[in-house]
Amino acid sequence: MRVAIERSINPLLPEPVNRYRIDTDGMVAYVDAGLEPLPEGTLVLVTHYHWDHTYGLAASRGLRVCMPPQTLESLSYERALEGVRSLLEAVGYGDLVSHAEPYVELYKRIEDSLPRHRVYGLDECPLEGVEALHCPGHSGDHHCYIIGDSVFLGDNYVPYTTSTTLTSPLDYMESMHKVLAASWSTAYPGHGDPSGRRGLVEWLNRVSRRKLARMLEVSLRLGGGASLKDLLHRMYPQAGGATLFLAARNLVGYIRALEDLGLVRVDRGVSPWVVEPA
Repeated sequence: MRVAIERSINPLLPEPVNRYRIDTDGMVAYVDAGLEPLPEGTLVLVTHYHWDHTYGLAASRGLRVCMPPQTLESLSYERALEGVRSLLEAVGYGDLVSHAEPYVELYKRIEDSLPRHRVYGLDECPLEGVEALHCPGHSGDHHCYIIGDSVFLGDNYVPYTTSTTLTSPLDYMESMHKVLAASWSTAYPGHGDPSGRRGLVEWLNRVSRRKLARMLEVSLRLGGGASLKDLLHRMYPQAGGATLFLAARNLVGYIRALEDLGLVRVDRGVSPWVVEPA
């Protein structure tokens, strides 16, 4: 099996995004659609719904696309808009929803393109020899794929940063333990360069330490209780624009993890949310 990296850039992205061309047994397939058009008839295996990994669907016609039902359901303008609105309301910035329109509009184009393609569930995907692992963490629908001696990790692996955005640090750690228990030799990330097993383990150790330290910092900064808006600016004093959205995603992920551990209580009936020690 031969794997080739194709990288694309977009003004809304701080770094290039990867998609992977796989040549195996006379068949050509891709892991993720990236941003650029693909030839008609191409088979694409999608790791997760985020637009930088799926916009190639909107730019193409007649693809064969394999994805789990959670990903298909998430490729929706209304779902994307509601997700942005809910997140911004959680941190007290619901009035900024309109600022996310250039980002949300991309999902409208992807959603509108789906009838042009043939969409398969993972259990009926024409690409043989694929082991699919549900790997929530970066997003709830995220899947990792083992093909031959390679694992394709999407945005669960971004080797040049330990600030990777997670919706759930606890789910993420469980997912990556599942990946490490599997058999493979090369790890392919959603952004950045591939590595071997040792490189992934070393990076995961750094990420885990950072995420646990940030969860502890949230707990300490919480004091006797605080609004999520106050916590956001305590944790991320420089956040603004697009970084405000990313900071909010990370903070909500930390709060959910602390809540799952029974360490905090969250009042979601107000905007911004109010968090207090359990």
